Amino acid sequence: MEKDLSQSLISVIMPAYNVENFISQSIESVINQTYQNWELIIIDDGSTDKTKDICNKYINSDTRIKYYFQNNSRQSAARNKGIKLANGEIIAFLDADDLWLPEKLFFSLKELNNSNVDLLFTDTFYFNESESLGEYKDEDRMYIPNNVYIGDEGIKLFIESNRIPMLTVLAMKGALIKAGLFDESISKAEDYDLWLRMLKTNSSLKGVSVPLSVYRIRSGSVSASDRISIYEVMQIFKKNFTTYELRKLNLSKELKRWVREWVSHYFKKNNLKELKSILIYFNIITFEQQLIFTFLFWINTKIQRRILLYTLK
Repeated sequence: MEKDLSQSLISVIMPAYNVENFISQSIESVINQTYQNWELIIIDDGSTDKTKDICNKYINSDTRIKYYFQNNSRQSAARNKGIKLANGEIIAFLDADDLWLPEKLFFSLKELNNSNVDLLFTDTFYFNESESLGEYKDEDRMYIPNNVYIGDEGIKLFIESNRIPMLTVLAMKGALIKAGLFDESISKAEDYDLWLRMLKTNSSLKGVSVPLSVYRIRSGSVSASDRISIYEVMQIFKKNFTTYELRKLNLSKELKRWVREWVSHYFKKNNLKELKSILIYFNIITFEQQLIFTFLFWINTKIQRRILLYTLK
């Protein structure tokens, strides 16, 4: 008989960095949850504004809210610290500029309990920081499909793209620890790296199409920057998969989009040598394409990129 999680303590991890204009709304969205058995662990990642003062008002009025300060070490380190401090066996993530709808925890916990998976994520609305809070339009959604991701098939789908909005996650703490938590050396795709490692360690991930969160698109924030760094994704693949594993998984189709991104990226940097070594590593370059690489080293025209992209289709 599976363990009943329906009344479990949920530890909400909230990294915060200079978010004095937004964090009150984020904290209030946790307080206003219909499911109330939670703790909120705020990890202040070296804020220099009034973030701490705002947090103090909440921790003085609600013992479930806890505040910790650390020198600026980025979000991965903040989330890892929060997970290690967590008392709950279930972890949720909410950045200090995003929001939850009131039923988020109740619905997600019910689905997690009934599905017997290690991580559950849902759809989310999104809005621009210049827009008013309130009514969220159906077209302003990420459109997460209903699906379960596990094993090789799950890995193939995730190598095609990151499918999980961080603010929607409800995960078993043990599964996160088993996968090794967030890699603190990665700054822009740390969540993607963790989901791939969870799949490699036999965790099951379930997506649900119901929107229960609100993602704030904020200029100048980490979330508004290049969330999936081309270079970091390539490093993540190399770190997590050997060439043998990639061949065994037959990932040529799933890697196609990244190949085209890498081509564009390294052409802009005029670094064909590095690009060639990457494509050889991932076993997605033929002998004929290697000849084209050699040819391109000796010419300097605007059609270089077009020639190579065509051969890699």
